[in-house]
Order: sequence, then structure tokens, then C-alpha cells
Amino acid sequence: ARHPPPPPPATMRLCVCVLLLSGMGTRTAGLQPVRKAFNLARRGAAAAKRRPAGAWRRGAVQEKQPFGESSGSGGSPAEDATLNLDLPASMPLSASPNVPLATVKNLRDLASVEGSEIRPRRFFRMGYPSKATDDDMRVLREELGLKTLIDLRSDKELCMDDQVDCSPYYDHFQSLRRSRATTEWYNFCMETIPEPSNTHAQESLGKKAVKKAAKKVKSKVRGTYRKPVKVEDPTLGPAPGPQRLLISIMDEATYKKGVLVRLRKRHQALVTFMLIGGIFSKRLYEKARQLVLDYVNDGGLPLLNDLLLSYSGEELALILKVVSDRTRHPVGLYCTAGKDRTGLITMLILSALGVPDEALLNDYILSDTAYKDLNDNKAMVGALEQQNLDAETFLRAPREVMETTLAQVREQYGSVNNYLDAIGFDAAWRAKLKDALRGE
Repeated sequence: ARHPPPPPPATMRLCVCVLLLSGMGTRTAGLQPVRKAFNLARRGAAAAKRRPAGAWRRGAVQEKQPFGESSGSGGSPAEDATLNLDLPASMPLSASPNVPLATVKNLRDLASVEGSEIRPRRFFRMGYPSKATDDDMRVLREELGLKTLIDLRSDKELCMDDQVDCSPYYDHFQSLRRSRATTEWYNFCMETIPEPSNTHAQESLGKKAVKKAAKKVKSKVRGTYRKPVKVEDPTLGPAPGPQRLLISIMDEATYKKGVLVRLRKRHQALVTFMLIGGIFSKRLYEKARQLVLDYVNDGGLPLLNDLLLSYSGEELALILKVVSDRTRHPVGLYCTAGKDRTGLITMLILSALGVPDEALLNDYILSDTAYKDLNDNKAMVGALEQQNLDAETFLRAPREVMETTLAQVREQYGSVNNYLDAIGFDAAWRAKLKDALRGE
């Protein structure tokens, strides 16, 4: 039987508490017990300094790790990922109209959706193409002729992809990444700077210069320190040539904050109290973690879609505007398996075109076996690298998931078009989208 990972050290647990609390904002008014608990924890931290080392716990000290991350042998994130992706053996193979490629899965032309009236070879949804074989690349380049790739994966997922910046398929694309934090754009093929442990670099540049350069690092791919180069927003004009746009629409921190906000107020107070108490108590920390995981598993993919719609409206509108630019077609949109985040954006596109619910639901369920077809037990579930997520819940694409999401949007906004208006993709932009996908 699998055992939960040991809790993180006190400092990391404190950081998690602060992160979660900062995400609740004014929507958690009335949490007086939380403030009292925080003051109590602060006094406890001061008292801890006066206690002998190891006084808080008995027994051997275990190796600790960050909140929600997998335990492993200490290798790369991809090697340490232990998500349970074992899918039911009875799952059927993905049906047509998926394009049958060797390693790029869940690929299909949206022109195949009944009633969409989208012209062929304008917009494709797909799984990530980093590991495309030579035959796959020939199809993608010569037969489909993809000109713009939109990568929805989070920074953590990109770091788990060992081909993210060296796959031959990306060679003829200009790769640009948008920062969720600053909304600025950077060249993803970044300038390599010396690693702090590089003795030769320390001798030639000086130890202080190397450390200073390392502090400026924004991403770390395959153990190589890299420095981003800022570029102009590529979406402000027509594409000069093939481009790969990396636009993350969800990250783990946003997911956790969104989950905490959606808990009932009494559960918010309880979870926050236990997380703060978990700075000193392994038992409290695990109880808080389990409460959050139970809520995530109960909410399932409709919860993920709700969080995307609530917290990623700016990114969603930007992606829809890119798709509305005819000069960028054909467009290939993908996340990891091309199922959840890709499926949500596909739903927004088809709804904006006036496609009936039945047709877009039929397209969505074609991705039900996306993870099984991908055959990668280390693939990510959305932006999470989280243990104990229910595989049957998160790795499938059942019809009721998108039915629930459509119902939630209509209940909250009245219609999908009203939601699109709210995020800045108004009627004028929807007319451009229709013309780009259906026009000559």
C-alpha cells in the first residue's frame, strides 16, 4: 500500500500557509479564529527557538519535501513523479477523427465537429508534440502545415518535458513565453549563463558575478541555468513566421488558492488553522492536506474548469484573439494530453461560433482516452504534480464534465457569450473569430 509522503520542514509549511492565506483576500472576511491561530503560531515559533533541537518531535528525522510533491529517489521531477495514472483496461481506443500519429496523440481538426462550419486545416487540438517522431513531424509540417503552436502548460510541466527546448520539431518555430506574473514576453530559447557550481566560470568571471547572474534566473530546464530575454508582445501584430507561444493558463499556486477560497468558511478556518498548526504538528498538516485533496477529488474536472474560467480570463481572451488572427493559421493548441485546458478553450471557440451543445460535447468525449493513448505514466494532470488524485476522475473526459461546466457558466453569466464579453472577447472579436475560421 502507498503511504503519504512525509510533511515538509516547518519553514516550507509556513510558506504554504502564507501563500494560501494571501490568495483568499477579502473573500474570507470574518475569519477571526484564523487570525487568533496565526498569532498563536507566531508565539509558538518564538518559543521554539528556546527549545532544544528535536524537542517538537520524537523518533528519527525523515527527509522532508514540499507540500503536495511526490516522494522519489531525488532525481529529476519527471523521474520522481508518482501520479497513479493506471486507467481501466476496459477503456476503448480513441475513435476517429483523430489523426493517427505515433507519439502525438489526441490530434484532430476542429473542422470535423458537426455544425462548426470551420474550414479544414485552420485549427487543430492536440497533445504536446515535443516527442514527435520523424514521420509525425512530416505530417505536422507538410500535411497539416501548422504555423502557430499555443502551449498551455505550466512552468513545472515544461521543466518535466526533456524535449521542451531541443525537440527537432520546434526548430523552425520562434518560441516565445508569456509570464503569468508580469504578463511580459520572453524568448524561450534563452541565453545560457554559467552555473554557480562551475569552477571555471567562477575563476574567469568571479564568484560574486556568477552568484549575481544565478539570482536573475527565471527558469531551470534540465539542470541548466538560463536567462530569459525580454521581447515585444508578439500578439500585437501579424506573425512574421512560424511561432510557438507558451501561454500558461493555470499553475499550482493559483489552483490551491482557488480551492481554499471555494471551501465553506468554516472549512477555510479549519484548514488554515491546521496548516498553521502544521508548522509544528505533522498530524495537523496531513489532516489539512487531506481535507483539500478530498475537496479537489469531489470537485473533479468541473472544479478545474471553474478555476480556469475564474482566474485565467485574461489568458483565455488572449488565446482566443490569437486564434482570430487569420495570418497565424493553421493553429495547433495543446496542453499535455490536449484534454482539459485544451478542451475548455475548444468549448469556448465552438460556443462562440454557435455550435450546438451536442456537437461540442461529442468532440469533448473523443479525448476520454487521451492519457491512455499517451502511454506516459509521468504525464501531468493539468498544472498539478499532486499525489492521491483519483485517476478515474482526472484522467477521463466524460460527457457530464463539460455539461456541468456549460451549466455553471450559464448559471453565473447567463450565456457563454456573456462570459466572453466579461473577459474582453466581445462581439466584434467573435465576428473576427468566425471570419478567420469560416471565411475564405
